[in-house]
Amino acid sequence: SLRSATMTGVDLRDAVLDEASLIGATLHDAVLGWQSAFGADLRGVSLQKSSLTGLDLRGVSLPETDFSGLSLLGTVFDGALLDGSSFAGADLTGASFQGASLRKVSFAGARFHETVLDEANLDGASLAHCDLRESSLIDADLRNADLRGARIFKQRFTGSDLRNVALDGAELVQCAFEDADATGLVFGRSQPQPANDWN
Repeated sequence: SLRSATMTGVDLRDAVLDEASLIGATLHDAVLGWQSAFGADLRGVSLQKSSLTGLDLRGVSLPETDFSGLSLLGTVFDGALLDGSSFAGADLTGASFQGASLRKVSFAGARFHETVLDEANLDGASLAHCDLRESSLIDADLRNADLRGARIFKQRFTGSDLRNVALDGAELVQCAFEDADATGLVFGRSQPQPANDWN
């Protein structure tokens, strides 16, 4: 157990942290290039100025963690528990959250490009003013999510649960909603445009 450990500046490249407990650990300015951390418990970990680019965080427990403003290019969060965390202003280009629990997570102002969110639970999440481009939200749960003011380009919401989603002021270009449940969807002054020219 590395509970509450201080590991400032540590280099964790090639480390194996499967099922490890790092609850409350401090990992400032760390290089987090471990081989795997499946099932690791990272609740309350502080990650200031750490590099998570391309990291494999499949199945980890990271609720209420602050990822604000971090570069998370290609980082894999598939099946991870991230409820209540903040990714505000983060760059999530190429990241994957397939099947992840993202309830009440803040993605405000984040950048999504070719990001995978298939089957993710985003109930109550905030994606206000985010930039969502060519990403995948197939069969995602977006109930009660806030997408006000978001810029959403070439996005498929196939089979997604969009009940009570707020889209006021959002810009939607070439988006498709096949088989989605849009009960109570609030467009407000959003600007939806036709889904065509997907090439």
